[in-house]
Formats: sequence, C-alpha cells, structure tokens
Amino acid sequence: MTDRQYFGAGDERIAYAGDVWLVGPDGLAVNLEPFEGDLPHGTFAPVNSEYGIQRDDELDIFESDFDAARAIADHLTTITGLDYTIWYEATDKETTP
Repeated sequence: MTDRQYFGAGDERIAYAGDVWLVGPDGLAVNLEPFEGDLPHGTFAPVNSEYGIQRDDELDIFESDFDAARAIADHLTTITGLDYTIWYEATDKETTP
C-alpha cells in the first residue's frame, strides 16, 4: 500500500473504504483530537487514530469520507489560516484520483 494525496476526482472518492486523513503544511498528519467537538456536522474525527476521518453515514450530509475530509480541512483553514491536503492509503487496485 502507498500513501497518496487526494486531488478531488475519480471513483475512489465514493468507493474507497480505508483511512482518510489530513496533512498540514509541515508535511505531518494532523492530530484532530484538539478539534474534537468543533468539527463540521456530519463528520466523525478522530476515527481509528488521532488522525482518521469519516463521514456520518446516518446523516448522509457528505457523499464520501473524502468530502467529509474536505469539509474538515476547510474548517481548520478558517481556524488556523493554514492549508491542508487530504491523504489516503491506496491499494494496487486503485488508480490515482
């Protein structure tokens, strides 16, 4: 498996079932624990680790975990003024989005 940056296109954003996380401008995964309770409605984070992001399937506000991650990234940008990228662990079956 390989870590890949998500660019916002491709079928993987709907079909992908692995972990999705944010990376900050320093190149490190973003620990979401300090933001717990102050994240967009319809998202779950942190999940599976202090970094993981998922959409709330029952609320169905976001189409995918990638969309939920984008909402969190945008929210953190408004708080910190920094830009965040979305990353995921790709498998051999997947193509780069």
